[in-house]
Amino acid sequence: MKQLGGDVAAEPKNRLAALKTKADLHLATVLKKLVTSTSTTLAKLEKRDAAELSHEKLSANVSTSCTAIDKELLPLEALLKPEVPALAFPADLETRIHALRQRLGTYQDDLRTFAAIRKETAGATSLDDYRKAITKWQTVKFAEAAPSLKMLDTLPSEKAFQAALFTGGDKDLLQAVLDDKSRHYMAPDTLLEAELKMILSLLHNEYLNNIFESSVIHYSSKKSGGTIWSMGKPEATIIGSSNRWNAKFYEPDPTQTAVLFIQHSFTRAGEVGEYQGDAIATTRLSQTSDFMNSLDIGRISDEKGEHVLKPLLEVCDKLVLDTHGSPIAKAYVLLKLEDMMHLRPREWGLLHCPSLQQDLQVLHQTLGTTPLRSEDWLVPEMQEKWLTPLAAFFKSLKSRAYLREALAHRNYLRAATAAGLKFAGYVETDLSLVLNSQGRTAGELWMISRENGKPLLVSNPAAGKAASDTPKAIVASASVPLSPVFFVTADRRALLQQYQQALSSTGVDLKPLPAESLFLTNP
Repeated sequence: MKQLGGDVAAEPKNRLAALKTKADLHLATVLKKLVTSTSTTLAKLEKRDAAELSHEKLSANVSTSCTAIDKELLPLEALLKPEVPALAFPADLETRIHALRQRLGTYQDDLRTFAAIRKETAGATSLDDYRKAITKWQTVKFAEAAPSLKMLDTLPSEKAFQAALFTGGDKDLLQAVLDDKSRHYMAPDTLLEAELKMILSLLHNEYLNNIFESSVIHYSSKKSGGTIWSMGKPEATIIGSSNRWNAKFYEPDPTQTAVLFIQHSFTRAGEVGEYQGDAIATTRLSQTSDFMNSLDIGRISDEKGEHVLKPLLEVCDKLVLDTHGSPIAKAYVLLKLEDMMHLRPREWGLLHCPSLQQDLQVLHQTLGTTPLRSEDWLVPEMQEKWLTPLAAFFKSLKSRAYLREALAHRNYLRAATAAGLKFAGYVETDLSLVLNSQGRTAGELWMISRENGKPLLVSNPAAGKAASDTPKAIVASASVPLSPVFFVTADRRALLQQYQQALSSTGVDLKPLPAESLFLTNP
């Protein structure tokens, strides 16, 4: 070209320049279009990012949005590395793309962290594992992890959940079951000194035992003197034509609440048809003292008061089945037996007898603040006030069988607790159940109820089906989010049937009391 003339050489050079100018103009046009379309797409992504990417939204929805935004962002990021410098985006547009990627990456990292924690939670095989996993939920930024705060504060121990499920929340009863304090005897081997004193106080109470009732005839007025009471049977003696009856007598006085037995004698003199004085016409052991004899309180222990021979629940059974003794005296004795059982409620089986606990509560409510005395059954004022309500109270207990109930209750609880509580998984934040391999085979699952915090029963329809079958998600809408899920290996319905059969063995229908044991009372 150097050999060409100036005019000839300039022509190609100008043509090249023109071509370059056209190329630059074309690239500029292409860049402008790319910038415009990219800005439009980016603006839409930024708007979508602002609307859909939030830790306040469900992580599943955020994950879906992240996937969609990432798919559309990748082509824009590819444009940041053009084949020619002329197609490089303006700095502000490039900055916006990088900012969106950084924000998107933050949510993707948070999602991966949450997914890993969820996977660890789902893999928990024990309550301790679950507790450790749920602690990590505290680091999750998504609002749906917020229930973990409350769950960590209220997460029950396995023992507490067992108590809530088996014993209505009574941890003492659960421990009694685990220790088997009551055993199948429902009584300790030996008596405490305080227990022996209580037995002796009933056995030798002079106002309850060996009280006789007699009818008196006053010959001077030719009228019956009504009923009079005596400590022991009146001693009858005959001296010539006179008959005398001696004893410590008490004659009821409507104006007095004190019961005083005073040594006294009744004397009848003269011949038939001409009697003078007073006489005891008929005498018999009072029905209340007869009732006390029927309780066999002296046979609770051996003669030395060392070894227990029979349970107090058996005495309570006899007491409520009695139909002759004064209801006031029966109430007094029952309260004394309660005092004795409260010294060792596990050993005496009181904790195994919900109906007796309930009945004693009703008795206390009936009496209010009135403290009964052993002699009150003899006092007219007390009879007028308490005979009717206490008679109605004991009439309502005619079908009670405390000892049988306690034995059945103990046997049921022993079987249930021996089977054990197994960790099955947990309730997700959407209230679906996430079950481990053991949980998926359990027919009945227990978790925490949202309504009252007690164990909630949810059936597992997939239990027993082939592993190849795709199970449907189980939703526990009434449960607490992130509640642990448990199952019991024992057959609940079989235990319930055995329990009810044991209670009804004499033909009396004694159903478990409400809230006594959710494991028993659930349908």
